[in-house]
Amino acid sequence: GDVQVDKDKNETQTETESTYFTAPADSNSNKDKETRRLPVATIDEAGAIKYINESFSHNINKVHSFYSCKNKKCTNLNPDEVKRISKKGDRFQHAWITDNKLTYCEKRDIIGLFTRKAGIRFKRKAVEEHANSQQQKAAIMCELINRTSPFQAELDRKEQKNDAVYYNAFLTIYWLAKEELPNFKISSFLDVLEQLELTDMKYFQHRSAGSFREMFLALGYQIKSQVAEKCRKANWFGLLCDEVCDISNQEQLLTFIKYADPQTNKATTDFLSANDLFQNSQSADANTIWTVLNKQLEDSKLEKSKLASFASDGASVMTGKKNGVAAKLRSDNKPLINVHCIAHRLALACGDANNSVSYILTMEKILNNFGPFSKTRRKKLQNMQRL
Repeated sequence: GDVQVDKDKNETQTETESTYFTAPADSNSNKDKETRRLPVATIDEAGAIKYINESFSHNINKVHSFYSCKNKKCTNLNPDEVKRISKKGDRFQHAWITDNKLTYCEKRDIIGLFTRKAGIRFKRKAVEEHANSQQQKAAIMCELINRTSPFQAELDRKEQKNDAVYYNAFLTIYWLAKEELPNFKISSFLDVLEQLELTDMKYFQHRSAGSFREMFLALGYQIKSQVAEKCRKANWFGLLCDEVCDISNQEQLLTFIKYADPQTNKATTDFLSANDLFQNSQSADANTIWTVLNKQLEDSKLEKSKLASFASDGASVMTGKKNGVAAKLRSDNKPLINVHCIAHRLALACGDANNSVSYILTMEKILNNFGPFSKTRRKKLQNMQRL
């Protein structure tokens, strides 16, 4: 295609760095002092023409530049060239070669094909069309709205404080769970935070019961992942299991895990998981508990070969010699140690001792009768409290 090489400002001499041409001006000019300090080579007009001819030797007849057109007195394109580019939407115009406003760089005092300052080489017609386009007008309107609209300012602040608001909300939920406070207190607690000059908490809009439940589950999943990661780095770990009934009277298997923390080298006990025993079974027998335990280990990506101990309440379903949970776990890992929980053993020992110690029997009888007495005789209870 046609190639444009612009002229220098004084039409006397050019400098080149890569492929642009510069013109030296008055020696007293500060701009020209900056130009002369650059490591550029100086060539005359003949050298510039030679450089252009060598660069475009394959199609030199179609090259238009200030230097070549000045010698040939070329002021326009020939008919063949005009016909060739007539189908193009953005056509080359010969007048651009001598138009200083298109390629003049004020900082370097340069007129050339390439300049140091970005955005100098442009076509005025294209800029005018862009300025009058609908997209440009819409962009200007959006910018003006952003600068003046209080609603947009509020939206911008909400976006800026988004991360801090979510962090405070999750920290609040974690603290309530850690202190074992009711879940329905979360909304009122967030309102209190707003009153304590944490006004950005008003941007937290997820205050439904479903949203809080998802946040609790997300926190639980994250904490469980951290615990499982530490256990995977430990050489050995032990499980502590017991069956309990929750507030909805569902049988749950609670599992704690004990391991040597690889960071502190101290024995650490953390909560691992809670599962419904009757979700996929009709009874909480040894096989059901063993299946649930295996699932808990698989979900946490823990190796069974690292299971060194198993602690339980000592019930036959847990410690049975042949079909107990401990026996089934030992079939997968022979060195496993079965531990009868010391707290449960103490409770059994105290129960057996009561039958032979009359003093304990008397105290047990008094305490058993005190419960119904305090519920039915409130006035006598108040008198007793005064005493």
